[in-house]
Amino acid sequence: MIYYGFFFGSALLTWLLPGMRVKGLPIKHLGGAQLEYVLNGVYTWYVSVAVALGLHFSGLWSLTNVYRNFGSIMTFAIVTQDVLAVRG
Repeated sequence: MIYYGFFFGSALLTWLLPGMRVKGLPIKHLGGAQLEYVLNGVYTWYVSVAVALGLHFSGLWSLTNVYRNFGSIMTFAIVTQDVLAVRG
């Protein structure tokens, strides 16, 4: 649950937060098309940290949960990303 909250929260922030738009390199199998990317990763990181600290200091969620469950969180994250990579 912790990982899904971070994963979908980051996806939502990446979609919502502003940032500079750039075109990527030409892709051969798409006929030279260039995809557009929004460069807002730094903003997403700072908002994520601010939300985590806000939840921690308000008492709604403790950051020690990540420490206590680090192994299972990382295992779940790796398996989830492998599944997404293979299906993609």
